[in-house]
Amino acid sequence: MRPHLLYTLAILASAIQALAVQPKLFPCSENQKWGYIDIHGDWAIEPQYDLAEVFTEGIAAVRQDGFYFYINDKNERLHTSAFVYAYPFTNGLAIVMEGEHYHLINADFERISAREYTQIYRRPSGIYIALINNEEVEVLDENGESILPPSAGSTWPFGTSLFVRHESNDVPGEIYNYEGQHIMSIGDLQAGACNDAYFVLQKSNSQGLGVNYVYTSEGEMKFTIPDSLYFYHSRHYTQSPTPFEKYSSPINSYRDMYDRPRHWGLLHDNGHFQPLGDSITNMTYMENDRCFAEINQQHWILLDEQGKQVSNKRFNLPPHYLESMDLPLLFTNGKALVEFENRWVLINRNGDVTLTGPNSEYHEAIFQIMDGKMALFRHASDNNKRTYWNLKTGDTSKAVYDRIFVYNSNYMGCLKDGEMTFVLSDGTIVYPPSTTKNSALRPLNIAAKFENWVTVGSPPLRSTSGYGGWGNSRNGYQAASHSDLKGELQVIRSEEVIPWKRDSSISARKVTLVNGTKDTIFFEAQDSRLYTVVEAVNGEGEWLPIENFRSSWCGNSYHTVYLPPNKEWTWTVPEFDGGVETEFRIRVYKAFTREYDPDKEPENDWDYTSKYSNSEPFEVYSATWTGRLNPSQFYREMSYSPSGIMDPY
Repeated sequence: MRPHLLYTLAILASAIQALAVQPKLFPCSENQKWGYIDIHGDWAIEPQYDLAEVFTEGIAAVRQDGFYFYINDKNERLHTSAFVYAYPFTNGLAIVMEGEHYHLINADFERISAREYTQIYRRPSGIYIALINNEEVEVLDENGESILPPSAGSTWPFGTSLFVRHESNDVPGEIYNYEGQHIMSIGDLQAGACNDAYFVLQKSNSQGLGVNYVYTSEGEMKFTIPDSLYFYHSRHYTQSPTPFEKYSSPINSYRDMYDRPRHWGLLHDNGHFQPLGDSITNMTYMENDRCFAEINQQHWILLDEQGKQVSNKRFNLPPHYLESMDLPLLFTNGKALVEFENRWVLINRNGDVTLTGPNSEYHEAIFQIMDGKMALFRHASDNNKRTYWNLKTGDTSKAVYDRIFVYNSNYMGCLKDGEMTFVLSDGTIVYPPSTTKNSALRPLNIAAKFENWVTVGSPPLRSTSGYGGWGNSRNGYQAASHSDLKGELQVIRSEEVIPWKRDSSISARKVTLVNGTKDTIFFEAQDSRLYTVVEAVNGEGEWLPIENFRSSWCGNSYHTVYLPPNKEWTWTVPEFDGGVETEFRIRVYKAFTREYDPDKEPENDWDYTSKYSNSEPFEVYSATWTGRLNPSQFYREMSYSPSGIMDPY
């Protein structure tokens, strides 16, 4: 099950990573209206907006009646234009949405380019990736100037300082740096891993094992890593040398990868492999000439770039050092977060303990944040709860939070029971006013498509199981509770307002999908997710989805669920609020019926579907209702990062 965002606060926290300025005002809400408090927790700008973003560069974006504009710390509106969405300013520029298009504006709130983009992404390095008409990609520098002109095909970041541009499948990909300089042509190779110093291009072989070519960031080829000699699974070449596993003898097929004995060592950028001994059972990446090695699956030691043990201490490592899909940072500002003698500690590059933290039996460390000023932990009582350790003051959090949002390297927001507390890196804690209160139930007032996640279940049938391995749902069908079934498949939205199942402070309605027909109705599904979205009418009179239904890249996710006659599924859908009144409806699609044909012969012993003929897929709608939303809900989507290697969304 993928994690869900608390949408209002997720939007509040968007794109706030660049500036390290000590804040003076903090967004805070009271009775569903937003304003700003000062460092003492007193109201500096009284609650009056539908949403208030954080201040950056002395400016903050606020939303009123569905549209955004910018104010200063005196609550003065700084321009007359209104935006569908507005991001915080970073280095004098901000991304805004006008209608269905995005633009970059400067500190005078003027567009810096006449070009209209369907999306703009800001990279942590400061450059922008801009999409034009969903067909061409342009790359802009931190000033909004074009680095790479618009081009068809695809352009994507390669590590932290390079791009790969692929205009079409018929043309080899090209590698550029962030200054727009051409590094090299990929040819028949494929982009692999990349970091600041090296990148890897892979050459696959349909007849057998492939080869990995290691280049410097300037495009100089250093050496090759043959798949027949090295266990290259999910590794980066980070610096010279880098820990790798080498097979005891060459393998002839990928089927031999996990069966052939391997041993760890250091792989230098001249291709020389330096074995380190059979007692080493695992290693981390090499970073700043340091890495950790696991000894006999029992404990970890610190090694230098020559493979020599730096310290006699024995450590345990946080899981993310080994489980992260991205290259983890072991040392931040020269300090690593490890477990030593049943406590979490910071060590330097010599293995010396520089700061002692909480008991390791009480917390599970996640990683350092805010440029190494804080460490984030999961709480032992609840894996979804968070606490922190201030690496500057040495203090640990006394509270256990539902969420922690990092705004920049100097402060973060900690959410508990719907109340946000701000924590500064110097240890200052900013509490909301004691008078702050929010009503028990409130609608979602958001600025992006809602992340849809409705799951339903039915007992397994051989003819509906797909490849197997898909996610199950406990939301099985029940006997129909509606007496007026009309002999149809119906989507019914309740009149009663109830708490939303994901967040009991959000108002919602129960939705019932009831089968009043005499046939069993089948539905395509992804990990038991039903194809259903809430739709609304936009300004042009079109019905558009205001929910985002993400698709899985994993074939195992796809299967079929079914609803027998006189049975129903139920779920809850949150109510929405915003600056625009319009009509809503619920759509359920990819439904079908099937007929059994006893005369058809199965193709093989595993064929359970040939005897069935499916109808054309169809969809059903609920009755419409009148409600409110924000214009950005029609077009803007929240970015999403997979929660782990097993997250196919």
